[in-house]
Parts: sequence; structure tokens; C-alpha cells
Amino acid sequence: TFTPDFLVANGFSVAKAGFITGSSMWPPLLLSPIVGFVIHKVGLKRTIITIGGLALTVSMTLVPSSIGWIMPLVMLIGVSQTLVPPPTFSLIPEVVSPQRLGLGYGILITCQNLGILIGPASVGLITDVAGSYQASYALMAGLALLIAISMALLSWQQKAKFDHPIHEG
Repeated sequence: TFTPDFLVANGFSVAKAGFITGSSMWPPLLLSPIVGFVIHKVGLKRTIITIGGLALTVSMTLVPSSIGWIMPLVMLIGVSQTLVPPPTFSLIPEVVSPQRLGLGYGILITCQNLGILIGPASVGLITDVAGSYQASYALMAGLALLIAISMALLSWQQKAKFDHPIHEG
């Protein structure tokens, strides 16, 4: 939401800054069905989500110092963000019992909407308080890193569940 301001502050016209920022939405338009097909055929949902989170972490970290190649970087952000939602939504039936599937999706959508509501305000607040776009991109990189950490924790939790089955007797 503030990347156009960041780009304008670095010499881009308002039109070009908006164009560059909006271009991060091109890869999801084209790649989301492909990612869905891949997870259907290959699986590896947690791995794909983790790769997306790590790629977002790296690319968000690079934005403030990479004005000279901002367009390819923004396209990388678009590709990276495409790797997270399709496998996340398809992961719900694997981690939630069928009886609680509606609740699982409800929680996912609630968290998504909280991110949409709180994310931009938090990033903007960090920008204002720190007086630096670098701090806000660092916050976004940290949040993206939480994607990968969440997948590691989920994998660990599910592995522990299978390693230590509960026997009813």
C-alpha cells in the first residue's frame, strides 16, 4: 500500500510507481492455476508454502536497496506470493478433521482478513515511527519468514503426532 510512495520518494513518477507496484499482481493471475495443478499432481504443499515464504522474505529485504532493478524484484514478489495461498487452502483438509473443516476454513479466512486489516496499518505505523521504508520492509520480511516457520512447526507437530500415536484401549 505504500510502495508507490516509496518509489515516488526515489524519483519515480506517480504513474510509473503505481504501474510497478500493481505488476506484482500479474504472476498470481497466470501462475495460481499452475501452482494448484502442481500441488494436485506432486503434493509438497508445505514445501511450496515454505519456498514462497522464504522467497518473499529475501525479496522484501532487498526492495529498499534495489531501486535499480525494482521491476524484476516486484515480479519475483508476485511469483513468491503465488506459492502461498493455493497450497494453504488445500492444506486445511489435511490438518483439520472432517467434522471441523468449516471451522478450519473460517479460522483461515479470519486470519487472512486480520492480516488485510492490520498489516497495512502496522507497516505504515512502522514507516512513520522509524521514518524509514527500510524498517517497514524489514517488518514485511519478518512476517513472510513466519510463513516458513509456521510450516516447519506444522510439519514438526504432525510428525510428532504420527511418531507418538495415542492408543485407545
